[in-house]
Amino acid sequence: MHVADTLRVEDLALVHEPTNTVIFGDTHIGEEEALRQQGVLVPQFAFKDLYRRTNDILQAGDYDSIVLNGDVKHNFGRIGDDEWDNVYTYIELLRSYADVRIVRGNHDSMLDPITDDAKVTVSEAIRLEDVLVCHGHERVGDVDIHDVDTLILGHEHPAIGLRDGERTEHFKAFVSGELETTTVVIMPSMNQLREGSNLLQEQLLSPYLDDFALRDAEVIIIGEDRKPRRFGQLK
Repeated sequence: MHVADTLRVEDLALVHEPTNTVIFGDTHIGEEEALRQQGVLVPQFAFKDLYRRTNDILQAGDYDSIVLNGDVKHNFGRIGDDEWDNVYTYIELLRSYADVRIVRGNHDSMLDPITDDAKVTVSEAIRLEDVLVCHGHERVGDVDIHDVDTLILGHEHPAIGLRDGERTEHFKAFVSGELETTTVVIMPSMNQLREGSNLLQEQLLSPYLDDFALRDAEVIIIGEDRKPRRFGQLK
């Protein structure tokens, strides 16, 4: 299923078909460790789930390159012991399939010691022909989004909450819409600890989206079977 002309949805990832590049967003590796240090008891499944799910996506395709769209790690201002090991392990998994590049997110201020060691390039944005990939927490100074056909953002962790009686189930979602002459695609988080921000209730965060008509946007949700389904517009 396509979310834009050149972008195909594969589970929680995007594939830019002209360059055969798979894009993952908001892995937030290290969040389990951070929650434990805050005294929050969480089952230790998030990294194992991320690793398996990513590997499944990569095994199903034959990609030429991989992009991580920001917030690769979770902790601000420091690197936890598990976080270092797991980020490095994750990069090595990706690199066993294809070349890896990283877009810096707001949680990635301390990512460089790991990526320097792993010899992976970190950029503020990455251009794939007519598509620009940036995390979206702030504007990239030398980038004009009007110069590209499509802008891919992370940061928002979009999801849809659907109520069934007393129970509300959240589904991670892709969002696409128009911002002047540019198509905007917002990616969900790969991290299963994060249900996501309910688009029906919460405000968008990125400065790129100040004038984005969310209610007119198209939404694709990812079911428990990891398959995409068109949800339609929010309005």
